[in-house]
Amino acid sequence: MYPAYVAGREDMKEMRWNRGAIATILVLVAIVSITVPAAASMSESLHSTAKGDSVFIEGHAYGSPGAGVAVWIFGNNYYLRDTQSVETDASFSYELTGTRTSLMAPGQYFAVVQHPMANNRFDVIEDTTTTAGTTYVRMRGSVATSGADVFIAEGPGRLQASNAAEALIRLLDSQNIDDTYMRTTFLIEEPRIEIDTIRTAYTAERFMITGRTNLAAGNDLLVEVVSSAFGHTSKTKPEPFSGASGIAKVVPGDAFSQRFFFEVDPAAFLPDEYTIKVTSLKTDQAATTTITVLEGMPPTEEPPTELPAQMTIIPGPETPASEPGPEKSPLIYAPIAALFVVAMFAWKRR
Repeated sequence: MYPAYVAGREDMKEMRWNRGAIATILVLVAIVSITVPAAASMSESLHSTAKGDSVFIEGHAYGSPGAGVAVWIFGNNYYLRDTQSVETDASFSYELTGTRTSLMAPGQYFAVVQHPMANNRFDVIEDTTTTAGTTYVRMRGSVATSGADVFIAEGPGRLQASNAAEALIRLLDSQNIDDTYMRTTFLIEEPRIEIDTIRTAYTAERFMITGRTNLAAGNDLLVEVVSSAFGHTSKTKPEPFSGASGIAKVVPGDAFSQRFFFEVDPAAFLPDEYTIKVTSLKTDQAATTTITVLEGMPPTEEPPTELPAQMTIIPGPETPASEPGPEKSPLIYAPIAALFVVAMFAWKRR
């Protein structure tokens, strides 16, 4: 996976991951006239590297110290101290080689980069001569083999991983020490390859094989797509089979895994079940999955039929029933009847 540039600002209070053609941990160690205080706790920056890939610790040590910078790395049953020269432009680059990481146990590792500051000497040093088979880390000038000014980094009674790193930081934070530092963490993992799930492909349509790996960007992966008919035939009655193969390059992903992509044209494939195998050419790590290839184009999904919305009938306002008019009284016909009687009486007298 990506080897590491661990990044930090000149005030040494921030870290960020920087990516390039390779992964690296970039540590920027700022030179100032006084010691820059740092909390006695490890940075939460974390990056994953596959065994066999390099981890790079790079940055700038301003003031171009002649002693260079010291690189301390602690893990479970692992200890390393080394020095790295600083260029005239204040840059430095330290490589924890793939040969070394291939022998490191998977797990979390703690790195501290020490700057000698104004006196141009390391005031926290390792001592491999006082006791055979034991490496002490102590303040310069101390001869103690126990106590607050010393701890064992290698040998009987050694401190492990984060405890050892914290002990080193405690020494560097001492008021009697002008050295300053930056720190970070990284993971070493067994190489892994994961293929994304592909359930079905069709001969009339290209498909993409994708996946993740912790191998470094730039690694080559052999991708093979082989029909299940291959290997199931006899010499006397061979059966046709089809497949494809090629190289996929690992490309940058995130802090914990990279990506790979491989496009397949299945136009000449026979309908069958196929095995996909992806193998690292560097570590022989491999992953497999299966896919079913069908003939033709994938079926077109018809959009779901929408039922017409039910019409809601809103009743109109009710027309009020007309009230019956007042009943006509029979008294209104009395005058008419009286006139008729008078008229008939007058006609008879004639």
